[in-house]
Amino acid sequence: MAEEEDISLTDPFITTTNNHSDAPVTHVTVFQEGAIVTRTWTKSLQPGIHHLRFKNFVQLYVGHSLRVKVHGSARLQEVSDIAASSELANSAGRYLQERQQKLADLNREKTDLQTQLAFAEKRLETWEAYRQVVMGNTTGPPAAIFKDGAFVDFHDFLWKYEGEYIRLQSLLQQTKDNLRTINDRLHRYINHAPPAFCKVSDVKIVLDVKATANVRVDITYEAREAGWVPRYDMQFAVADRQVQVSYYAHIQQWTGEDWNDAEITVAARNPPLSVDLDDSSRREEDAEPYSAVMEKQKKGAGAAARASRAASSETLASQAFIVETVNHHKQEIIHLTPFHVKLPGKHSLGHEKSLRLAVGAFKMEAIFRHQIKPQTDMGAYISAVVVNQCDYTLLAGLANIYLDGDYACQVLLGNWKPQEDLNMRLAADSKIEIVTKPRRKVTAPIRGNEGVDKVEEDHSIEYDIRNDRKHPISISVLVPVPVISQDDEKLTIIFPKATKQQTDSGFLNQTVEVPAGITRSVKFLHKRIGPFRLT
Repeated sequence: MAEEEDISLTDPFITTTNNHSDAPVTHVTVFQEGAIVTRTWTKSLQPGIHHLRFKNFVQLYVGHSLRVKVHGSARLQEVSDIAASSELANSAGRYLQERQQKLADLNREKTDLQTQLAFAEKRLETWEAYRQVVMGNTTGPPAAIFKDGAFVDFHDFLWKYEGEYIRLQSLLQQTKDNLRTINDRLHRYINHAPPAFCKVSDVKIVLDVKATANVRVDITYEAREAGWVPRYDMQFAVADRQVQVSYYAHIQQWTGEDWNDAEITVAARNPPLSVDLDDSSRREEDAEPYSAVMEKQKKGAGAAARASRAASSETLASQAFIVETVNHHKQEIIHLTPFHVKLPGKHSLGHEKSLRLAVGAFKMEAIFRHQIKPQTDMGAYISAVVVNQCDYTLLAGLANIYLDGDYACQVLLGNWKPQEDLNMRLAADSKIEIVTKPRRKVTAPIRGNEGVDKVEEDHSIEYDIRNDRKHPISISVLVPVPVISQDDEKLTIIFPKATKQQTDSGFLNQTVEVPAGITRSVKFLHKRIGPFRLT
């Protein structure tokens, strides 16, 4: 430091000390993993040799990716790092301890959930084994499962079986959902940790200024502690059998930098080439501004030509895009087009903060059905079976699902490939209610030669379905197929008429159209004839 002070006293050598905040972030290209950050420092300088020193410049950049470019009447002579500081040593230790404790808590919670999962799966296997015995699909007397007072009789078994089996299914699904959430949080903590213990140093830049003028210095580097994940808004319209998918990026960064006034470019490395940071001027010339892209879309410019030009560009190392749809031979084709977006000055980007980018959307025809299992809290199913396939692969990410304009839930969308059905499970829908009416059973004796030998039982199971949504819905109600436990029993399913496939699956299914704001009833009827002792 003393040597630099001596130099500064000797004209024309000048030393200027700055904080890194004097060079604000002006542009960021965010990839799915990492980002290229550009800081800009501008000042009017006198002729001479200038030593610019940016204090406490946090070195987040990867390897030797630091690049400096000078604009104006000046020539870059040197770029170097000053000895690393230990200012963050104490905070680094605290952060590391907290992070290790958080990881330990998450792993402990994950272990508990895995234990619950194993319990539920084991219990389901046990109940399924009981069910196979009762249905006569295995050898051995059915009475074997009634030992030790576990079940009083066959009806007691059915009553307990139905409630326990459905409860375990609900527990199993809820545990799987919780486990998926924990795994996602663990992934975020392990792979996207804030760099609180990163290296801190000063960056020294030596300039040879030829004439008095404004000099602009662009400092560019690649940072690991940033990225983006895809998000989707999926609007389901049951009446029109359409699903509209809006695609946008959720940007996350842990660099500790202020990106509020920066221009953000969301980019994809395809193919994954090394980034030539000195070629930024060529990229700026090739990249089409966001406003220009949108203006061309309004004027009907050819999207295919723009996509072709983007694909053939020699600077594919950092290719930004929006998703755009054009109809071509009655198929949906998705094109990637370069774009930039300017953040509002007040917009805050940081940990878990999202940036909504203006992107296109595409539509697919879809068939919808709800499957609701009565007397459970497992909720509804929505299955969107794509009819009009598209040529674009959706990346894995979080999807916000809206049904007929009402927010339904969030689901984690896996990699959905072209020519595949798009199937999503939704949480319980508060606007669709299933009310179980009391079961009815009418018993009549059947007299034989020696008195009352058999009985005939008429069973009626009825459900009320209320639809408080704005549009009609199609509901499929599933109930277990009644079972017989002895050879001298006879079962007749009266309504609905069941196919062999339905009876083999173990469930009867009825589908009913329920208009908006209306309650409809669904009834299941069957008749059982069996020995008098069963009553």
